[in-house]
Amino acid sequence: MSVLHRLSLSHKFLILGALALGLVALPTSLYVNRALGEISVARLEVAGTQPAIAIQKVVQLTQQHRGISAGMLANNEALAARRPAVREAVNKAMDFVDASLKAQSASAALVSSWAEHRQRWTALEQAVAARQLQPSESLKQHSQLIASFMVFTERVLDDYKLAQDPVLATSSLIRGTLTQAPWLAEKMGVLRAQGASALAQGTLPPESRATLLAVQSRVGELYDGMLRDLDKAAQGDATLKAQLSSGTQALKQQITATLVVANREVIEAPALSMPAPAFFDELTRTIDGLYDFNAVAMKGLVDALESRVQGLRNAMFMMVGVLVLVMAGALALGFVFVRSITTPLRKAVNVARAVARGDLTVRIEVRGSNEAAHLMEALQEMQASLAEIVCAVHEGSESVAIASTQIAQGNNDL
Repeated sequence: MSVLHRLSLSHKFLILGALALGLVALPTSLYVNRALGEISVARLEVAGTQPAIAIQKVVQLTQQHRGISAGMLANNEALAARRPAVREAVNKAMDFVDASLKAQSASAALVSSWAEHRQRWTALEQAVAARQLQPSESLKQHSQLIASFMVFTERVLDDYKLAQDPVLATSSLIRGTLTQAPWLAEKMGVLRAQGASALAQGTLPPESRATLLAVQSRVGELYDGMLRDLDKAAQGDATLKAQLSSGTQALKQQITATLVVANREVIEAPALSMPAPAFFDELTRTIDGLYDFNAVAMKGLVDALESRVQGLRNAMFMMVGVLVLVMAGALALGFVFVRSITTPLRKAVNVARAVARGDLTVRIEVRGSNEAAHLMEALQEMQASLAEIVCAVHEGSESVAIASTQIAQGNNDL
């Protein structure tokens, strides 16, 4: 006998329900796994923003130290007096990077690389403090160290998946704030340091003038690139557009005005008369303004990433909730459907068994108009037919009995 023939209808429906549940569970589990993966990546990106922002502060202060050191090594004591405070600020910023990497569970390789950067900074600062370097050598070593900070930032972006962000608005903002803006500030820092050094010495050789022209041109290119990335971010996210639009215009005006000052007082100046501290302060205000704007942009980035995490979580919970409700409704309907089939069948079996025992008085209720109701109608008709046959047989047997009695009585009379 086939296994299917030994299974009851309830068991068959249960098997069908389990198969349907499996078919639903497979894509649901795939969706949940993908959603959890996207949430994990977004959370990792949020975690990576903290050390990335902290490193930018180190870069900003190291750039200031570069300019001040160049002026100090060119015997400008006004700038030399500022150096200790900037040195302490750099050390505090580096301590904050240490804490950020630890708090965000950075890899051992990343922590080790950062420790090497701190050692390089310590050695450079000590050489500057001892006045063992020429202004040009100090500029070179500071620039190399800052460039290595930039490379380290790229490693942070890779480790925390910020470099592979899948959304156009946030990926453009990441590129604009964590790549373009730091390099823009770096080139402006080079302009500040070399300009302050030239003003402190009172001379600008032709080769240095050509270098400053190239740096000024590069500043314009980097600024244009940053604006394009910020524009893409604003087009893809209305909230980011509202946060960045006013600051972008103000920053553009400030950078333009500073480049005019650098060109007029240093690059194209017939004689270098502007005080080195004044030039340093002018460039510093603009660079600090760039970093302040970048801080606002980074806050917008963090808000966008956190909003994405919340949106992904809500979408996953909503999808799972809808599926659970659908499955619960399907199970309830399945239970009702099974009962609507098996209950009439059980009643039909009971009726058939009662009739088989000779009980033609069992009550047969017909409900609905489906196949089960037709079966009950057929049993009802069969019961009525059998009752009529039994009645006819009973009446015939009574007639036969009466006739037999009469015949017997006639025989007795004879």
